[in-house]
Amino acid sequence: MCKMKKYVLPAIIVALLGEIYFYPINSGLRISAGIVALNLIILIKVDISEYYTSLFSGITVFVLRSLTGIYFAGLSFADMIRYSFPSTSYYLAYGILISMLRVRKHKECILTAVLIFSLTDTLSNILEVLIRDGAVNYHIMRIFVLTGVVRSIAAYFIYLLYKRQELFILSREHQKRYGQMNILV
Repeated sequence: MCKMKKYVLPAIIVALLGEIYFYPINSGLRISAGIVALNLIILIKVDISEYYTSLFSGITVFVLRSLTGIYFAGLSFADMIRYSFPSTSYYLAYGILISMLRVRKHKECILTAVLIFSLTDTLSNILEVLIRDGAVNYHIMRIFVLTGVVRSIAAYFIYLLYKRQELFILSREHQKRYGQMNILV
């Protein structure tokens, strides 16, 4: 149970940011900001599993979308399962692929990390559309590739800002300790 606690907050963050979305095609497929948050969590929190983070995020997204659909849209539980399950499969596939491709091993190489995130995002989106609609066309593929690249670049850019801020704080702490040592001397 204690091990699961460290996945709760990241899953909630991903699910809430997953509610910032748009529909790029005539389908139930949403393109959301949740995956940017998931990518950041994977890059920053190295003490948690990419797979389990994605799995719990997918479950949380499913529950949140189901509850909001039932409560606000008045849909039946069966309709919500049909509507929300494909997005859960997206996160499950994402977790499997991101774990297999070991993005953390390559996170210091910008191009490789962005490529891995983009590829994983694109393939997971393809799986979701296949489950949802049963077919993928060239137009949808182009949207998925573009979306994967944009979300991956955005996540990595925010990660770089985070690392820069972290380095700034460490530098400030070092200067503070150096000043304190000078005072003692």
